[in-house]
Amino acid sequence: MNAKDDGQHLSCPGLAHGRCAVICHHTSRRRGGHAAEADHRLRENGLPGLVVQPRAYSPRSCFVLNPDPEPKIAARLRAFCTT
Repeated sequence: MNAKDDGQHLSCPGLAHGRCAVICHHTSRRRGGHAAEADHRLRENGLPGLVVQPRAYSPRSCFVLNPDPEPKIAARLRAFCTT
């Protein structure tokens, strides 16, 4: 998630500049597991965000960066995760 803008890759903060962005990420084997990786990636990007792990024990994460100022996206995401 920390790719630089070199014409082939865009950084996550660049993609989410002024708008909401959903980034799917395959987690590494970082010490501390999924939660530690998600926390590290959010701090690295420096943007407000939410993280969803689609299924238990899944190596994938979905980062919702810059959720809208009205809590529509966050509310829908929480509703989706509780069903």
